[in-house]
Amino acid sequence: MLLSAVIHFFSHNTKIFNFDNRLEEVEAKKKKLHDIVNEMADIIVKRQELNKGYGVVLVAEGLIEFIKEINDLIKEINEIFSKIDNKPTEADKLFDLVCSQLTPEGQELFLFFPRLIAEQLLIDRDPHGNAQIGKIDTEKLLVSLLKTELANRKAAGKFKGEFLAITHFLGYEGRSAFPTLFDSDYCYSLGVNAAALVDRGSTGLMSVIRHLDKEPEEWLAGGCPLVPMMTVERRKGKDVPVIKKALVELDGRLFKIFEKEREKWAIANHFQAPGPIQFEFKSRCPYIVKPPTDEELTFKEATSFKAPNRPYSKVYPTENLNPLAYARAKTKPQLTAALHENNYEVIFSDPLKYTSADTKKIAENCYSGLTKESPILHSVEIVEKSSVKCSKESIVKLQNTSPKIGVAFCGKEFPGAHNILSGLMEFAVRTKSELIGFLGGTKGLIEGVFTEITPESLELYVNQGGLHYLGRSTDNEWTAQEIDEVLKTCNKLSLDGLVLVGGPNAYTDAVRLSNLLLNQEAKTRVITIPGNAECTIGHPLMEANVGFDSASKLFSQLIGNNMKDAASAVKLWYFMRILGKTSSRLIMEVALRTQPHMVLVSEELAQDGKDFNDVIMDICDLICERAELVI
Repeated sequence: MLLSAVIHFFSHNTKIFNFDNRLEEVEAKKKKLHDIVNEMADIIVKRQELNKGYGVVLVAEGLIEFIKEINDLIKEINEIFSKIDNKPTEADKLFDLVCSQLTPEGQELFLFFPRLIAEQLLIDRDPHGNAQIGKIDTEKLLVSLLKTELANRKAAGKFKGEFLAITHFLGYEGRSAFPTLFDSDYCYSLGVNAAALVDRGSTGLMSVIRHLDKEPEEWLAGGCPLVPMMTVERRKGKDVPVIKKALVELDGRLFKIFEKEREKWAIANHFQAPGPIQFEFKSRCPYIVKPPTDEELTFKEATSFKAPNRPYSKVYPTENLNPLAYARAKTKPQLTAALHENNYEVIFSDPLKYTSADTKKIAENCYSGLTKESPILHSVEIVEKSSVKCSKESIVKLQNTSPKIGVAFCGKEFPGAHNILSGLMEFAVRTKSELIGFLGGTKGLIEGVFTEITPESLELYVNQGGLHYLGRSTDNEWTAQEIDEVLKTCNKLSLDGLVLVGGPNAYTDAVRLSNLLLNQEAKTRVITIPGNAECTIGHPLMEANVGFDSASKLFSQLIGNNMKDAASAVKLWYFMRILGKTSSRLIMEVALRTQPHMVLVSEELAQDGKDFNDVIMDICDLICERAELVI
């Protein structure tokens, strides 16, 4: 979303100077940080007015160095550091010392920053004595300033929404990943080429491969002299020649394509989710080599698809599909054998026991409708008719040959959610049943707002992430008034079944609703699906929660990448916080897949009675022990 605002600053407030030797120099105009925040806030307000109080902002890691007033401040601080022989080790003393030597303008800006950002400008210095821009939390600075600006606008009646933000830094986990097909072939060719250059006595060259937009067989190998690639940079108070940094060419084709599209991206939803790089297609060189065509930006096959009705989604598949996502949508998921056709029976299995006598007593008092009939407390099994070897009394009777079923997402997102709808749709088509989806989860259930789910409207959502076909509500337990309204919706629509997809609170709501429906002798039956990537619900009969496998393997991939980076750089310790507020089951799965040096399991810390200081001491012991090992 706000990527547009960030890039807008660069495109309108920088200019490129091209010299004969192709060195580029960027001169930022005197645009203030506050002006950039205002531009970003304008887009947030505009999207809120369109009922789109959400979005994604991409922030370049070195952004603040390109803002004139901040760049001047960084240069001032670098010069001050080059003249200080004995720098104070205490953060407060260093802060005061530098602040006292800044110009009035620099001092004003320095004190304007949140203290965390100001200290990052001071403490983290590179080997050349300069501030390490990459370690400055630019995204947190922007969020902090945006919160202040939007609060002011809200007080003035110019903004009516809420601004909630989560910050991420994406960096190291991308540096040691499994390579793409392109990088695999490219690096292999560069290695052979480098050896060939050495073999011919060449020196002071960079191994280069050109014509990368073609197939590897057609690439052109060669060498580029390093000296003409150099430019002048300030290091430790002195000008020195260094290899120049390549900047975005604002008059280049790649930026021009972006410039053409960005206004549309800012307000609408045109995002793409490329998917795992290991599944990329043959046309594989990066856009920086061969800029995308209009057809590649708006995938042609997807845009030719016209759904007969537009469901809830603020995200429409024809605007957000790429070739991989389209191929996934066309891939039919696998199904357990007993459910392939309607040739099955549902049979009663063993009754389940309560976890305790107290639970049994309270449950019977609270849910008399569900506990007064013993068959309801039996687990059931779906088997092929030919394999049924039990009495007729053990077979669950068929209630309705063409049931009317409703479905709602009552919890957080999890991978695979749309395939639940696809599975329900498969059954509806076979039995000529009606399938409806409630829009926005509990809100749609309460207000009776729904859409008819059809194979055509669902087609491009199969095997895709998110819950945007129907939308969802948060995993909060329903109030007594809300459950009464849901009950009215079930009766009003004459539902034979209601499927609730969500987390722990959704299951409790399902029990309450099922009990009320039975006590009223209503025909609606309630079924839950464990949509919970954290896997916080466990039972011997339920082996996994929906989305757990996808989430654990995705996190394992990113963590594995960081582990390889740590082993490559041999200087960093990574501290990674994993999803799972109430349970550490997800971190346990990830740990077994990645085998890190230390895993902090919440349940174990509680059992051992460790305080925070104990945890710190354990980590320090490990760091010291590993530091003593000879590699």
